[in-house]
Amino acid sequence: MKLFDSITFHLSPSLRHETRDLLQHVLLANGAAAAGTLGDATHVITNSNRYEGWEGVGADVAVVTEKWVERSLLLGKLQPIRLVSSFRALVAHLKVYSRLESPFDGHKT
Repeated sequence: MKLFDSITFHLSPSLRHETRDLLQHVLLANGAAAAGTLGDATHVITNSNRYEGWEGVGADVAVVTEKWVERSLLLGKLQPIRLVSSFRALVAHLKVYSRLESPFDGHKT
């Protein structure tokens, strides 16, 4: 059993070309499969909170940074997503915050 054999990955176009090549090599060599489309991915590896197709990524897809891959390799086991998830929590927080009524609405300053 290889480390990333449960992973079907999509590499964000926002990653540098060299980084994408290295990640693809490492992931494939360690059992991962490249996703045919973003919708097929179990994991999106990115360095940005906005990348091509980010709006359509489901809540069940792990959005991680290259650091997650690096740490998983270094420690020999998949690392918890919550520790290195790429901007997912921030985006969710901002969505909730934007729906809240501001305490300053209707007050003159």
